[in-house]
Amino acid sequence: MDLSTQTLLSKMSMLGITRQVLAGLLGTNESRLCSGLKGTILLSSSEIEKIEKTLENLSDLAKSIDPLTLPLHDVARMRLLLEKHQDGFLVGIVDRVCADGLRAELARLRR
Repeated sequence: MDLSTQTLLSKMSMLGITRQVLAGLLGTNESRLCSGLKGTILLSSSEIEKIEKTLENLSDLAKSIDPLTLPLHDVARMRLLLEKHQDGFLVGIVDRVCADGLRAELARLRR
């Protein structure tokens, strides 16, 4: 296992995100991701960059919604939150109207 893989695993651990959920967020094959993180196969530099960017965005998202927590086991809800975060929507999350609208959107995804 090389240093970049160890760093990725460390970031995943700090976020509390599983390989299964990360694969879902990346839209990649879970077994390929797992094999790459174990060092069984080599991930391409573009795959590693995509993983790093996703983990960075998740970390930023977690900070921006603190004290709320990320729905770490729900890929659809995580994707929605990542999209909203990247669009700058979550900057005003403390605004009640904004937060209530987001809660409603997240609730619709649960159904």
